[in-house]
Amino acid sequence: MLVVDLGKWMNKTLINWGIDPAVADRFDETIMALLMIVVAIVLNYLCQAILIGGMKQYTRRKPHQWNTLLMKRRVFHNLIHTIPAFLVYSLLPMAFIRGKELLLISQKACVIYIIFSLLLAINGILLMIMDIYDGRESMKDRPMKGFIQVLQVLLFFVGGIVIIAIIVNKSPATLFAGLGASAAILMLVFKDSILGFVAGIQLSANDMVRPGDWVTLPSGDANGIVQEITLNTVKIQNFDNTISTIPPYTLVSSPFQNWRGMTQSGGRRVMKSITLDLTTLQFCTPEMLDRYRKEIP
Repeated sequence: MLVVDLGKWMNKTLINWGIDPAVADRFDETIMALLMIVVAIVLNYLCQAILIGGMKQYTRRKPHQWNTLLMKRRVFHNLIHTIPAFLVYSLLPMAFIRGKELLLISQKACVIYIIFSLLLAINGILLMIMDIYDGRESMKDRPMKGFIQVLQVLLFFVGGIVIIAIIVNKSPATLFAGLGASAAILMLVFKDSILGFVAGIQLSANDMVRPGDWVTLPSGDANGIVQEITLNTVKIQNFDNTISTIPPYTLVSSPFQNWRGMTQSGGRRVMKSITLDLTTLQFCTPEMLDRYRKEIP
């Protein structure tokens, strides 16, 4: 094949230049690998220019929520990165004919790159789903950001385990089985995320709080409007424009007051203090009552 012939020609050229054959064997494989990487970079650039350029033109001519969000969240950008990686992976055996160890390391690097690109693409799809969900008027009172963050944590956790399994040359199932033995440590590490996820489900299912509600939380010294509800935090803008950040499970475990009903009723409770002189207080006499009847019709 052309690549093999090119490798042999390069090997002979290096030997003719006076380089030791063993060193030449190393150099020609390295140079071939670098050439493949250059070809992959050029191919990636062409794919980005042609496919992404075509998608941008299509989005301009026929703007739609789906293709606009796919471009915004760079789903196609990350998927296209896998094309040159697959090309390099398939051509690497031609470059490292003798260096089996380098071939194995290079192929692992390609697989890790492909997995990472796919993780970013799937993460973009999750963010796109969140954008579509939050864009609906009927869903504005039930934010989905916390659930999407849980899926993101699971996605990158599983992806990280798969990448580690590739690096150490073990089965992902073996690593997951080992993680089962260290469940207590994982519970400690992801304690806030687990509590936040459970609290988010309770807050949403029971409709306890929504973005835009005015809440009062004495234990958290918060008194203002809920700005954002995420997996680990609830952001509240207080009446003096300061920001309080509290964990979601605090709203489940601690009592708080939600003023949503007052807002929906269209009324407003006014609390005002009046100072009274206790020495002026006395029981009304019949004469006082007669005088008040005359003065106040």
